Amino acid sequence: MNARHRPSGVALLLTGGVREALWAQPLIRALPGVTVFARSEAMRTLQGIPEVGRAFSFGSSAVDVWRTYRRLRAGPMSMSVVAAPSGARAALLAYFAGVPRRIGPAGPHDRWYSHGVKTARGIHPVDANREIALVAAGMTTPPPQASQPPTIQSGVPATRRMQSLLAEAGVGSLRETLVLIPGSGNWTPRAASAIWPEERFAVLANQASANAVILAGGLGDDARVRETRAGIGKPTTVIRLSELTVEEFAIVAGGSQAVVGHDGDALHVAAASGASVVALLRPHDVTPVGRSCASLTAEDLAGLPAQRVVSVLGERLKVDSDG
Repeated sequence: MNARHRPSGVALLLTGGVREALWAQPLIRALPGVTVFARSEAMRTLQGIPEVGRAFSFGSSAVDVWRTYRRLRAGPMSMSVVAAPSGARAALLAYFAGVPRRIGPAGPHDRWYSHGVKTARGIHPVDANREIALVAAGMTTPPPQASQPPTIQSGVPATRRMQSLLAEAGVGSLRETLVLIPGSGNWTPRAASAIWPEERFAVLANQASANAVILAGGLGDDARVRETRAGIGKPTTVIRLSELTVEEFAIVAGGSQAVVGHDGDALHVAAASGASVVALLRPHDVTPVGRSCASLTAEDLAGLPAQRVVSVLGERLKVDSDG
């Protein structure tokens, strides 16, 4: 992690996975020396963040929960912070571990906190975590580093590995390649949700200006990736997120012409990589935050016309090229 800060007595508990860890970056950056507890697949989102003192796996198994409890007890931790969106398990662990100061977003877990942050309710998780950071750090305005959007830093080894893998797969210029996420696009297991039809992803791929396509598949996405690929008439490469780290996918996304997909880990990694992103969302999905993001929100995502997405993608690329 190359931490530059000595570990402090502050513990940050992250529920969820990769995208939730990205949303928590403003909070991490406001707490130098913080000890972060997160799922193993989310650890790579902490790469290059100097404020991280230590990081430990915080999964859902009984062993992980017990280890986290013991570390909170033995720290010793003077403060625990639960990032938004919060989870009961994280709030309960801090409470029963006896951490004296316990901070989290106001809501159903308030009884387990010593301070529930009311201003963190009902807003984007990135903004909610900035509000929690103000309380946890005792500030009235966030430090400059906490005001930055989530970012992904990819090291030289990851860059070289992806260059080698893409060359073996016959991918030429990434700048001429469109990345599509036809499934949920997750490293972290999540419940299935309504998504845009595969045949419309294929229409988008065929009508877009890109010369080639990369299809990114997460957990449980194999069938959707196969069906999408069957309808694409351009050179197409399939990559599985389970075979890549977060920073490796960020290299693909950030180097591509654009990324189109659903609210999931991969889409938020793409936004953090600086890629041009078009998000296909339902009303309660979370908008990606990044350098160049556009969103299409529909109550019935399955009814969203392919031509509408083709048009928005073209507009996004024009804005980026003019800028």
